[in-house]
Amino acid sequence: LMRVPQRILLTILIGNLFGNLAVSALSTSLLLSVWEDYGHLISIVLVTPLIIIFCEIVPKTLAMGSYRSASKLVLPPLLFFHRLFLPARYLLMLFTDAMIRFFRLNLTHGKITEDELGRAVVIGEEQGVIRREEGEFIKNVLRFSRKDGYSVMFPRNSAVFLPWGCSVTEAIRLFLEHKVIRIPVYRNDLDHVVGVVDSRELIPYRLGYRQARNINPLIREINFFPASRELHDLLNDFLSAGIQIAILVDEYGGTAGVITLNKILSELMGRDMTRWDDNVRHEVRKHGDGSWIVSGGMHIDDFNTTFGEGIESAESETLGGYIIEKLSYIPKRGEELQIARHLLRIRLVRKNRIESIEVINRQGAGEAKK
Repeated sequence: LMRVPQRILLTILIGNLFGNLAVSALSTSLLLSVWEDYGHLISIVLVTPLIIIFCEIVPKTLAMGSYRSASKLVLPPLLFFHRLFLPARYLLMLFTDAMIRFFRLNLTHGKITEDELGRAVVIGEEQGVIRREEGEFIKNVLRFSRKDGYSVMFPRNSAVFLPWGCSVTEAIRLFLEHKVIRIPVYRNDLDHVVGVVDSRELIPYRLGYRQARNINPLIREINFFPASRELHDLLNDFLSAGIQIAILVDEYGGTAGVITLNKILSELMGRDMTRWDDNVRHEVRKHGDGSWIVSGGMHIDDFNTTFGEGIESAESETLGGYIIEKLSYIPKRGEELQIARHLLRIRLVRKNRIESIEVINRQGAGEAKK
C-alpha cells in the first residue's frame, strides 16, 4: 500500500468524505422528519460537532496512542476500500495531474532533514514511542553521518608506531605498554608507513617458541585512505576489505593519523569499543615448571599459532570447546587430553565451562586421561 503513498491517501480522503456525507445526510433526513422547520438548523448545531469529535478527533487520537494495533485493525477494511475506490481514485489522479500541468506547478517531494529527524526522535522519546537507548543510537547515527576521518583518527603525534628493523623484544614492550592490538611500521619517517604488525604474531616469540632478530618478517600490508573521507564511507571500506586498521593521509600524501575499525564503531554505537583485544583477549602466561597457562576461551587458531599445533574442529572455536568435544563430556579439574605436541590439563571449570588450561610440552598419543 505504501509503495505509492498518494494512492492510499486518496483512498482515505474519499472514504472519509463519503462517510461524513452519509452521516450528515442521514441525520439531516431524520431530523427533518421530526422537526420539519428546524431540522437543518439542528443538524448544523448538533450533528457537525458530533462528526468532528467522533469521526475525526477521537479515532485519530486513539490511533496515535496505539498505532501498531490500530494499523492491524484497519488494514483489512482499508485494503477492501482501496480496491473498491480504484476507478474514482484513478479519475481523481488524472484530474490532479492535469491541473498541475495546466498551472505549471513544480512539485518536488521534499526529504526530511537531519534536524527534523532529530526533533522527531526527541518527541518520540518524550511520548514513550522510542526507548532512550534507541533514541541515543539514532542520534549517534545522525552525528556519525556528519563526521570524517580527521574527527575520529588517532593523530600521528599521539599514535604508536614501530620503526623498521625494530627488535621483537622492543615491539613486545610497546604492545604491552600501550595496550593496543596492532601497530603500524614506518621506514625512515612517519610519512613512509610500510605495514603493520599484529600482536598475535609476537606471542610465540614472547613464550620462547621462536626466535627473530627484528619484526620485519612479521610486517603485513596496511591500507591507506584520505583523512577527509566521510566516516560512513570509511566504514564501508573497512568492511569491504576485511581490515581492522588503516593509515589516513592528508592532502599532500603525508601521514595524518591512524584509524581502526573499533574506533569507527565506537563513534557509531556511542560507547567505547577500543578494548585491549578483539582477537587476543586471552592471556598466555608461563608457569614456573616450564608449562603455560591459557584461557579456555582462547581461539583454536591463536593456540595453533602460539604453540605450533595443528588441531582443527568443525564444531568448536575455542580451546575449551575443543577439549569438551574430544572428551564428549565436561571434564573436571586435573583431567587431561594429549594432543600432538602438548598435554592439556584442566585447571578450572566454572558453570560447565573450561576457564583455565595448563599446556605442557610433551609428545604422545591423542588420548584423554583422568
